[in-house]
Amino acid sequence: MTWQHIQYSYPALAELLKSDEFNAFKRQLTAHFGPVEIGVNLQDIGGTLYGVRRQTKTTY
Repeated sequence: MTWQHIQYSYPALAELLKSDEFNAFKRQLTAHFGPVEIGVNLQDIGGTLYGVRRQTKTTY
């Protein structure tokens, strides 16, 4: 749901996140600092946690 929102509302950001350059940068960070995760604060992109919380409750 979050990825769809980013792709629809922020296509340039979605392209950056899928780019080979970004993934190479992420691999470099991982080599220096260990596993790297990319997080999104849904409120920063105009979303809410409603669907995420609902899905988490039904998954676990």
